[in-house]
Amino acid sequence: MEMAFLVLQSNDLPRLARPFMDQLAAEHRETVDLAVLEGADVVYLQVVESPQRVKLAAAPGQRLPAFCTATGKPFWLLGRKNRCKTSSIRA
Repeated sequence: MEMAFLVLQSNDLPRLARPFMDQLAAEHRETVDLAVLEGADVVYLQVVESPQRVKLAAAPGQRLPAFCTATGKPFWLLGRKNRCKTSSIRA
């Protein structure tokens, strides 16, 4: 968690992305996340929560395994795809 806070403090991306995230959240009435992949985990940099009553939202700085989150699955699948390409090139 300490590393996640260091990333948050030294990164302008959450500040720059916030207006776009707010617009997406308002238009679609859903939670919008900004996250990075760190190892096998997703680290959430910014979260704009849905106005819906029932919701599940991570907190900025939170770290979760990529394979078990909606935000992390594209990262995880892209990594698997790249590993498969690398393996086929070596074969």
